[in-house]
Amino acid sequence: MTIVLLETENAEAMRKFLQSLRTAPRVVKISSIPGDYNLITLVLAENLKS
Repeated sequence: MTIVLLETENAEAMRKFLQSLRTAPRVVKISSIPGDYNLITLVLAENLKS
């Protein structure tokens, strides 16, 4: 399990990023955090190679 902190350039970039992650099977949770275009993502993997 890992936590990924992201900052996108603008609202359009954030929208595109969220659209691509919605169907990602290993993404457990996506949430906005304080700041203009900041996200926190919880990702789960079977091992370090996946």
